[in-house]
Amino acid sequence: MYENGYISNEEYQNALNEDIVSSLNKEKTKLTSNYSKYHWFIEAALDEIAEDFAKSMIWMKRMRNKN
Repeated sequence: MYENGYISNEEYQNALNEDIVSSLNKEKTKLTSNYSKYHWFIEAALDEIAEDFAKSMIWMKRMRNKN
């Protein structure tokens, strides 16, 4: 979004510093009654999303440090 001009540099930096894993973990406790029915799927999806996002953030930081 930053590279395409949709967000400012400040918004971009704030997003990079956001602890997304903790945010997702907090959201796990707010799920609706469907959570109990589909908890196995929801937990697996959230874990995979958090892991993929964390990997992409690490990659982005490495690429920034190369330049």
